[in-house]
Amino acid sequence: MHPDSRIIFYALIASNGTPLWNYTLGYTIKSQPQVSNGTVYIGASFVTSKNGNFQRQGAVIALRSTVTSPPLPPIQELIDWVLLGIVAFFVAILFIIVFLVYSIVKKKKRHSTS
Repeated sequence: MHPDSRIIFYALIASNGTPLWNYTLGYTIKSQPQVSNGTVYIGASFVTSKNGNFQRQGAVIALRSTVTSPPLPPIQELIDWVLLGIVAFFVAILFIIVFLVYSIVKKKKRHSTS
């Protein structure tokens, strides 16, 4: 295979660039890819190490995503962040309570020793 004939096509979510799929094409591109009804059509020709002149028989490659809608964000990651926030909140509350109790106890010891 000619080094220039290894092309990788990527399907991305248009709004944020998240990859949906990719496909490595072992053909030389002969025309600009066209999209129709969610299918990418590519005019190409196959090139081998024996015939590197790009004049081999042509092919039309059709790539269609099996993804019908953008993937949802991982719910587990969201749950982990929410749980981390809840734990951090309660640790902060506990720290404040311990600090207040320590201050009160220290203040009472000062008054009882004076």
